[in-house]
Amino acid sequence: MVSGAFGQKAQQFDIYRFAVPQGWERQDREGVVFLLPRGLTGKQAVLMSLLPSQEFGGDFRGWFERALGRFHQDHEVLERTEVQTSRAQPGDYPVLAQGVVVRDPKGVTQYRFYVAGHAGGRVALVMYATSSSELFARYEPAFKAFLDSLEFHPAQAGAPRPGPSAPPPTAKLPPVKSPSYADIVRLKLDPKRQPLPDEFRCYAFAKGDDYSKPAFALQFFGKDQYRTPGGSGTYALKADGSLSYVVWKSGPFAGSSDAFLLFSDYGQQLELRDVGPQERDYYCYQQGAREQVARVEFRFRDPQPGSYPCVRTDGSGQRGGTLEVLPGRRYRFGGGEGRYTADVLGQQDEDYGRVEFTSGPLAERYAFYAEDETGLRQFTVHGKSRLECRLTVAKPTRLPRFGPAKAPPPPPGSGGLEGRFYSWRLDVMAASGTPMCGGLCWDLYFFHKNGYVYTGEPEEGLEEADCSRTKPNGFPVCEVYRVQGNRIVIGGGKPVAFGRTAGGLELGGKTLTRLEPLDGLKLQGRYRALSAFSTNLGGGGGGFSEVVLTFSRDGRFTREGVSGYSFTATDTGTPSGDTTAGVAVGSQRSSGGTYRFFGNTLELKFGDGRVVRYFAFVGERDEGGKVKLLRLGGRDYSLEEK
Repeated sequence: MVSGAFGQKAQQFDIYRFAVPQGWERQDREGVVFLLPRGLTGKQAVLMSLLPSQEFGGDFRGWFERALGRFHQDHEVLERTEVQTSRAQPGDYPVLAQGVVVRDPKGVTQYRFYVAGHAGGRVALVMYATSSSELFARYEPAFKAFLDSLEFHPAQAGAPRPGPSAPPPTAKLPPVKSPSYADIVRLKLDPKRQPLPDEFRCYAFAKGDDYSKPAFALQFFGKDQYRTPGGSGTYALKADGSLSYVVWKSGPFAGSSDAFLLFSDYGQQLELRDVGPQERDYYCYQQGAREQVARVEFRFRDPQPGSYPCVRTDGSGQRGGTLEVLPGRRYRFGGGEGRYTADVLGQQDEDYGRVEFTSGPLAERYAFYAEDETGLRQFTVHGKSRLECRLTVAKPTRLPRFGPAKAPPPPPGSGGLEGRFYSWRLDVMAASGTPMCGGLCWDLYFFHKNGYVYTGEPEEGLEEADCSRTKPNGFPVCEVYRVQGNRIVIGGGKPVAFGRTAGGLELGGKTLTRLEPLDGLKLQGRYRALSAFSTNLGGGGGGFSEVVLTFSRDGRFTREGVSGYSFTATDTGTPSGDTTAGVAVGSQRSSGGTYRFFGNTLELKFGDGRVVRYFAFVGERDEGGKVKLLRLGGRDYSLEEK
């Protein structure tokens, strides 16, 4: 299984020797090596993880099963294959492997394959994990190529690591004024590639619930300088594909791992690794909107007092009592009272917090707690039986969509168009099993005469495309456009062909249709959104996700959601072989309430009090005017004809 096929690209880590698959990139973080494919977007997740080796001389299979058990302690194991055993050549040491399908506390299914080797008194483990079976199949050849190159060499273990500096003390720094958008443009700064001259507030990535103040502040100034309460130093920038890092050259962070840089609509974020003798990790948020959003997200992971009715998730739908959360980290359940702890800061890369029940009727059980922007608060309690306990609050907490500043006026010579337009095209890649956008690909353009155009797809409504506003990070919501005869330039793009038609526009070979408002629209019938895939991996398989919205003209709706996945493995790796393993996963939910259309927004009011809004527009009507295709929240809903 592991043959050690090396070439010019052989790399080393701990006791591993391996080659990075073509089109993949290596990241070293927290003493672990991650291999990731370039070009993934959105919520797609694919990675290989190489964990540090350990000295071990006992039962190898027992160690393997215990190690996987620790990986799955917060997950529900849906399916697993038998443990495969083999011996590596060259080297003649034992290798174990197992495939597992798990569901995390948020309900997301993950597809994993583990490989472990026991060589020279040390054990080491590799995990290949994806967020869908489609991705598992797509990148399986790269994983096999990696395994073909992999060898374990215990003599490589114990290489010295640079010693990180001491953590900075908690003294205050001189105040720093955040740069404006005009400053960033004037200085020609790229916030996706370099830290802005600003202050970042750093919160320890460690188990705890005190997020009242950051651990320390970090400031960037000059071209390559930084300072903390522990002193000043210099840094350099490193780009690795689409990823950006800060490399500490001198000062308090010298010897720490490179810092990973992220930029979003709220601002910048830095992930600091291996700081101080204890090699602590910190998430540092740019002061202003980014830190404010982080603090809201902290609170979303912190259990709030209230009564949470519970139901069992074993398929019976039976009530499971009521979990009462009390002030002072206390709770009441089943007539008894106890205490709990909450881990908020240690879960900064998740949208939930971990809760440990330390005494009382739920003692030695744990839960995950989360709140979303609609006001839904939920516990998922794990233990002898799994419970979901929900509370809907009256006043949802909304994350900011805009900054306080106004967008600067577009430069002279831009503008001239007015109106909202859309176009669509077939996704030619959908038939191959690797869709780009799922059936139909949509392009939207909201032009303003002053010279701005919004080119995204709003989540909830047209107010998100207000070109007079800025994002929370200070950048304009929209891009500048300029019409030059029969050509148009949008943002930093290249000129493309442009023309006007009786009902819309022609842009870059696309026909743009004017978007119609939907005020007061009443629908009758079932509208179905379906996404599906198939794969020839093993003996074949596939999966689907379906949502059905049934509307009535009296303003009521019902929503049904169902998803499933199946996979069959055979001894020959083809559909004609004998079956050796199989996986089947499915889930279904239904709910309902009232609806209304206003502008280009669909508002759904559920029976439990939640309110959800989707950006909406009509993609197609029949000759009688009936809506046949409806675009809602980024999905295509087709009318089911009788």
